[in-house]
Amino acid sequence: MVNDHTVVSGKRSATIRQLFEKGRISTDVAAAVNYAYANLVREVGDLPLAVRLSATAEDLPGASFAGQQDTYLNVRGKSGLLDAVQRCWSSLWTARALDYRSRQGIDPSAVSLAVIVQVMVPAEASGIMFTANPINGARDEIVLDAAWGLGEAIVGGLVTPDHVVIDKVTGGIKQITIADKMVMTLPTATGTEERPVEENKRHAYVLEAAQATELGKLGTEIEKYYGEPHNKN
Repeated sequence: MVNDHTVVSGKRSATIRQLFEKGRISTDVAAAVNYAYANLVREVGDLPLAVRLSATAEDLPGASFAGQQDTYLNVRGKSGLLDAVQRCWSSLWTARALDYRSRQGIDPSAVSLAVIVQVMVPAEASGIMFTANPINGARDEIVLDAAWGLGEAIVGGLVTPDHVVIDKVTGGIKQITIADKMVMTLPTATGTEERPVEENKRHAYVLEAAQATELGKLGTEIEKYYGEPHNKN
Protein backbone atom coordinates (compact mmCIF):
# COMPACT_ATOMS: atom_id res chain seq x y z
CA MET A 1 0.00 0.00 0.00
CA VAL A 2 1.38 3.42 -1.01
CA ASN A 3 1.01 6.09 1.67
CA ASP A 4 0.59 9.83 1.15
CA HIS A 5 4.16 10.56 2.23
CA THR A 6 5.54 8.25 -0.45
CA VAL A 7 3.39 9.96 -3.09
CA VAL A 8 4.65 13.39 -1.99
CA SER A 9 8.25 12.17 -2.09
CA GLY A 10 7.70 10.85 -5.60
CA LYS A 11 6.32 14.17 -6.83
CA ARG A 12 9.13 16.14 -5.22
CA SER A 13 11.72 13.78 -6.64
CA ALA A 14 10.33 14.07 -10.18
CA THR A 15 10.37 17.88 -10.00
CA ILE A 16 13.92 18.07 -8.65
CA ARG A 17 15.32 15.50 -11.07
CA GLN A 18 13.77 17.29 -14.05
CA LEU A 19 15.77 20.36 -13.04
CA PHE A 20 18.94 18.29 -13.13
CA GLU A 21 18.05 16.94 -16.58
CA LYS A 22 17.55 20.47 -17.91
CA GLY A 23 20.68 21.83 -16.24
CA ARG A 24 24.27 21.73 -17.44
CA ILE A 25 27.48 21.00 -15.62
CA SER A 26 29.47 24.21 -15.16
CA THR A 27 32.40 24.73 -17.51
CA ASP A 28 35.04 24.59 -14.79
CA VAL A 29 33.68 21.37 -13.26
CA ALA A 30 33.38 19.73 -16.69
CA ALA A 31 36.95 20.76 -17.50
CA ALA A 32 38.21 19.28 -14.21
CA VAL A 33 36.37 16.00 -14.85
CA ASN A 34 37.70 15.79 -18.41
CA TYR A 35 41.24 16.51 -17.22
CA ALA A 36 41.07 13.78 -14.58
CA TYR A 37 39.54 11.38 -17.11
CA ALA A 38 42.31 12.05 -19.64
CA ASN A 39 44.94 11.32 -16.97
CA LEU A 40 43.16 8.09 -16.05
CA VAL A 41 43.05 6.97 -19.69
CA ARG A 42 46.77 7.69 -20.08
CA GLU A 43 47.53 5.65 -16.99
CA VAL A 44 45.30 2.59 -17.45
CA GLY A 45 43.81 2.84 -20.96
CA ASP A 46 40.29 3.54 -22.17
CA LEU A 47 38.53 1.07 -19.85
CA PRO A 48 34.88 1.01 -18.76
CA LEU A 49 34.16 2.99 -15.59
CA ALA A 50 32.02 2.71 -12.48
CA VAL A 51 30.51 6.05 -11.47
CA ARG A 52 29.11 6.06 -7.94
CA LEU A 53 28.62 8.43 -5.05
CA SER A 54 29.26 8.75 -1.36
CA ALA A 55 26.98 11.07 0.61
CA THR A 56 27.81 12.72 3.94
CA ALA A 57 24.80 11.07 5.59
CA GLU A 58 25.78 7.52 4.58
CA ASP A 59 26.74 4.77 7.01
CA LEU A 60 25.77 6.64 10.15
CA PRO A 61 25.51 4.69 13.44
CA GLY A 62 21.72 4.59 13.16
CA ALA A 63 21.19 4.76 9.41
CA SER A 64 22.55 3.22 6.24
CA PHE A 65 21.89 4.70 2.83
CA ALA A 66 22.96 1.60 0.90
CA GLY A 67 20.97 1.41 -2.33
CA GLN A 68 19.28 4.78 -1.83
CA GLN A 69 21.26 6.50 -4.59
CA ASP A 70 22.24 5.31 -8.06
CA THR A 71 25.45 3.78 -9.41
CA TYR A 72 26.27 3.74 -13.13
CA LEU A 73 28.42 0.93 -14.47
CA ASN A 74 30.20 0.30 -17.78
CA VAL A 75 30.39 4.04 -18.49
CA ARG A 76 32.54 4.95 -21.51
CA GLY A 77 33.90 8.17 -23.00
CA LYS A 78 33.93 11.80 -21.84
CA SER A 79 30.31 12.55 -22.68
CA GLY A 80 29.14 9.34 -21.03
CA LEU A 81 31.14 10.16 -17.92
CA LEU A 82 29.75 13.69 -17.60
CA ASP A 83 26.22 12.37 -18.08
CA ALA A 84 26.75 9.75 -15.37
CA VAL A 85 28.17 12.37 -12.98
CA GLN A 86 25.09 14.54 -13.48
CA ARG A 87 22.76 11.59 -12.97
CA CYS A 88 24.66 10.67 -9.77
CA TRP A 89 24.05 14.19 -8.43
CA SER A 90 20.40 13.84 -9.37
CA SER A 91 20.07 10.51 -7.58
CA LEU A 92 20.60 12.19 -4.22
CA TRP A 93 16.99 13.24 -4.76
CA THR A 94 15.37 9.92 -5.65
CA ALA A 95 12.00 9.34 -4.01
CA ARG A 96 13.42 6.55 -1.85
CA ALA A 97 16.31 8.77 -0.68
CA LEU A 98 13.95 11.65 0.14
CA ASP A 99 11.64 9.32 2.02
CA TYR A 100 14.49 7.66 3.92
CA ARG A 101 16.04 10.98 5.00
CA SER A 102 12.63 12.15 6.18
CA ARG A 103 12.11 9.03 8.29
CA GLN A 104 15.61 9.39 9.76
CA GLY A 105 15.08 13.07 10.55
CA ILE A 106 17.99 14.19 8.32
CA ASP A 107 17.80 17.73 6.94
CA PRO A 108 18.18 17.50 3.12
CA SER A 109 19.97 20.86 3.01
CA ALA A 110 22.72 19.44 5.23
CA VAL A 111 23.54 16.53 2.89
CA SER A 112 26.40 16.72 0.39
CA LEU A 113 27.93 14.09 -1.82
CA ALA A 114 31.05 13.22 -3.76
CA VAL A 115 31.01 11.36 -7.07
CA ILE A 116 33.63 8.64 -7.32
CA VAL A 117 34.93 7.46 -10.69
CA GLN A 118 36.69 4.09 -10.73
CA VAL A 119 37.85 1.63 -13.34
CA MET A 120 35.12 -1.02 -13.43
CA VAL A 121 36.04 -4.61 -12.65
CA PRO A 122 34.44 -6.86 -15.32
CA ALA A 123 33.27 -9.24 -12.64
CA GLU A 124 31.76 -12.66 -13.24
CA ALA A 125 30.42 -12.50 -9.68
CA SER A 126 30.01 -9.67 -7.17
CA GLY A 127 28.91 -9.12 -3.64
CA ILE A 128 28.97 -7.25 -0.35
CA MET A 129 31.06 -8.10 2.71
CA PHE A 130 30.23 -7.06 6.26
CA THR A 131 32.87 -7.50 8.97
CA ALA A 132 30.12 -7.59 11.60
CA ASN A 133 26.90 -9.52 11.10
CA PRO A 134 24.24 -6.90 10.20
CA ILE A 135 21.42 -9.30 11.03
CA ASN A 136 22.26 -10.27 14.60
CA GLY A 137 25.00 -7.73 15.43
CA ALA A 138 27.63 -10.40 16.09
CA ARG A 139 31.09 -8.81 15.96
CA ASP A 140 32.81 -12.20 15.62
CA GLU A 141 31.11 -13.01 12.31
CA ILE A 142 31.81 -11.88 8.76
CA VAL A 143 28.93 -11.98 6.28
CA LEU A 144 29.28 -12.33 2.51
CA ASP A 145 26.37 -11.83 0.10
CA ALA A 146 27.25 -12.84 -3.47
CA ALA A 147 25.51 -13.17 -6.84
CA TRP A 148 26.41 -13.59 -10.51
CA GLY A 149 27.34 -10.64 -12.68
CA LEU A 150 27.92 -7.04 -11.63
CA GLY A 151 27.03 -5.91 -8.13
CA GLU A 152 24.20 -3.56 -9.09
CA ALA A 153 21.64 -6.38 -9.01
CA ILE A 154 22.43 -6.98 -5.32
CA VAL A 155 22.61 -3.32 -4.27
CA GLY A 156 19.42 -2.52 -6.18
CA GLY A 157 17.53 -5.41 -4.58
CA LEU A 158 16.91 -7.18 -7.89
CA VAL A 159 18.31 -10.53 -6.78
CA THR A 160 18.47 -12.56 -3.59
CA PRO A 161 22.20 -13.37 -3.16
CA ASP A 162 23.92 -16.38 -1.63
CA HIS A 163 24.54 -15.74 2.08
CA VAL A 164 27.76 -16.90 3.78
CA VAL A 165 28.62 -16.47 7.47
CA ILE A 166 32.26 -16.87 8.52
CA ASP A 167 33.69 -17.22 12.02
CA LYS A 168 36.11 -14.31 12.32
CA VAL A 169 38.27 -16.06 14.94
CA THR A 170 38.72 -19.47 13.29
CA GLY A 171 38.12 -18.45 9.69
CA GLY A 172 35.73 -21.36 9.31
CA ILE A 173 32.43 -21.17 7.44
CA LYS A 174 29.49 -21.33 9.85
CA GLN A 175 26.62 -21.09 7.37
CA ILE A 176 26.01 -21.10 3.62
CA THR A 177 22.58 -20.35 2.18
CA ILE A 178 22.30 -20.81 -1.58
CA ALA A 179 19.65 -18.56 -3.09
CA ASP A 180 17.65 -18.92 -6.28
CA LYS A 181 19.51 -16.24 -8.22
CA MET A 182 17.08 -15.47 -11.00
CA VAL A 183 18.58 -12.29 -12.50
CA MET A 184 22.00 -10.70 -12.97
CA THR A 185 23.39 -7.39 -14.24
CA LEU A 186 25.73 -7.60 -17.22
CA PRO A 187 27.62 -4.99 -19.26
CA THR A 188 26.42 -4.11 -22.76
CA ALA A 189 27.74 -1.90 -25.55
CA THR A 190 25.88 1.10 -24.10
CA GLY A 191 25.79 0.40 -20.36
CA THR A 192 24.26 -2.48 -18.44
CA GLU A 193 21.14 -4.59 -18.52
CA GLU A 194 19.44 -7.23 -16.40
CA ARG A 195 19.30 -10.74 -17.85
CA PRO A 196 18.00 -14.08 -16.54
CA VAL A 197 20.63 -16.28 -14.90
CA GLU A 198 21.36 -19.51 -16.76
CA GLU A 199 19.40 -22.40 -15.30
CA ASN A 200 22.50 -24.36 -14.25
CA LYS A 201 23.83 -21.36 -12.26
CA ARG A 202 20.66 -20.29 -10.45
CA HIS A 203 21.19 -22.71 -7.56
CA ALA A 204 24.97 -23.05 -7.89
CA TYR A 205 27.49 -21.75 -5.36
CA VAL A 206 28.74 -18.30 -6.35
CA LEU A 207 31.71 -18.56 -3.97
CA GLU A 208 33.73 -21.70 -3.42
CA ALA A 209 34.71 -22.38 0.21
CA ALA A 210 38.33 -21.33 -0.38
CA GLN A 211 37.22 -18.05 -1.99
CA ALA A 212 34.87 -17.25 0.90
CA THR A 213 37.61 -18.01 3.43
CA GLU A 214 40.10 -15.78 1.61
CA LEU A 215 37.58 -12.93 1.49
CA GLY A 216 37.01 -13.38 5.21
CA LYS A 217 40.75 -12.91 5.84
CA LEU A 218 40.76 -9.76 3.74
CA GLY A 219 37.72 -8.47 5.66
CA THR A 220 39.52 -9.00 8.95
CA GLU A 221 42.52 -7.03 7.66
CA ILE A 222 40.26 -4.19 6.49
CA GLU A 223 38.58 -4.05 9.90
CA LYS A 224 41.95 -3.92 11.67
CA TYR A 225 43.07 -1.10 9.39
CA TYR A 226 39.99 1.04 10.09
CA GLY A 227 39.70 -0.01 13.72
CA GLU A 228 36.00 -0.81 13.46
CA PRO A 229 33.57 -3.02 11.51
CA HIS A 230 33.22 -2.15 7.84
CA ASN A 231 31.28 -3.14 4.73
CA LYS A 232 32.72 -3.36 1.23
CA ASN A 233 31.23 -4.03 -2.20
